[in-house]
Amino acid sequence: MAVVVSLFSGVDRESLVQAIDEVCGEGGWMQTTHFEPSLAWQHALEVPDLPHHLLLVARDGGRVGGWCRLFPRDYPKPSDNFELGIGLLPAYRGQGLGQEMVGRALDWALAHRIGHVAVSYTHLRAHETVLDLVCRLLLAKKK
Repeated sequence: MAVVVSLFSGVDRESLVQAIDEVCGEGGWMQTTHFEPSLAWQHALEVPDLPHHLLLVARDGGRVGGWCRLFPRDYPKPSDNFELGIGLLPAYRGQGLGQEMVGRALDWALAHRIGHVAVSYTHLRAHETVLDLVCRLLLAKKK
């Protein structure tokens, strides 16, 4: 079955939390060794279809292989200052899924007139910095 990038829905919750826990457990990517949801994460997991956040998943059948989130940094206060975060399980890295999800998140940010997007990343190529990644994705979007 092909991996499909789509909006998070309630049926993805358990698999998404498992995927986040797996990436946390790898060490070195996340601040914790298991998923400790912030208020913004809790809200996104409970009410996935709100217009002031974006949560995408890379779905492989019933399994979530990765995610990309765009949440207000000052949640629950209204803000145009957002943070983008992304994570992929090892089996799903290097296939362009991260680029697809980040591109869709940046499109969403532009459509919603988000003023500032900070990047919190879990997987970059060894030679990339956050600036390189964002610039590469923005250049790719212009083509």
